[in-house]
Amino acid sequence: MTAFNDFFISYYKDEETRELLEVNPFRSIYFEVIWVQAGSGVHTIDFIDYPFDGPCLFLLNPQNIRTLKKDCVTSGGVIKFTPSFFAADSDTENFILNYGVFDDIDVLPVIKLKKEEAFAVKKAFEDIYQEYERDSLFSDAILLSFLKIFLLKVYEIKKSYVQINCFKSPDYIRFKSFERLLDCHYKKIAEVSFYAESLAVSTKTLTKVTQKFTGKTPGQLIKDRILLESKRMLHFSNLSIKEIAHAIGFDDSSYFTRFFKKNTNASPGSYRNKSQ
Repeated sequence: MTAFNDFFISYYKDEETRELLEVNPFRSIYFEVIWVQAGSGVHTIDFIDYPFDGPCLFLLNPQNIRTLKKDCVTSGGVIKFTPSFFAADSDTENFILNYGVFDDIDVLPVIKLKKEEAFAVKKAFEDIYQEYERDSLFSDAILLSFLKIFLLKVYEIKKSYVQINCFKSPDYIRFKSFERLLDCHYKKIAEVSFYAESLAVSTKTLTKVTQKFTGKTPGQLIKDRILLESKRMLHFSNLSIKEIAHAIGFDDSSYFTRFFKKNTNASPGSYRNKSQ
């Protein structure tokens, strides 16, 4: 069997014990696609509750903080992999991973599957698992190909729920480029003009693009990204409020506290105490 380093696939079925029906908050180091074939509950991802009822998919990136509460025994499968699994194909990595299936702006982490979609996912798991178990000379290359195809199909399913006119349109490409820039620079640069200039468009044009796909302005998306990372760090790190403020890009921790309280109605300290 292939070593658990860059890629892993497995089937699962819960035991009928109460301990397994509640999973405490945790954070993975992998990208994950979790297929729930049967079962129901609530998956809390980055502080938002997503009720689920199989068959469905969870799409999770390493940054997500999750809490899982199950109403009953669940079964299905899980695929885990690191970005290094796509090391030889950076374009695919950038688009499929961070800016397609697993992004933080175009969020749809739980997807309810229709009958034909559930069948296709089940078949894909069977094919990938069979190759994973075979562990031949070319298994890594074959698994990479299988995974790319599977994630593209998952992306198609996701886009049937998130309306996009054409993923190859100039506006959509520009929107995804903005996402990429934002993910790289939000901790240091919050000015909309920087992102517009980097994309060689006016701030007005960038605003039209982001509103088209999210209903939000670039400024709102920048603020949302800063708040999300702030919540993640408050919840899952032992850093002080001052250290988190500096890590997020605030020179003045008191300004960070005012910013956070204005947008969440809670101080960083009270939010941390409540969430933990």
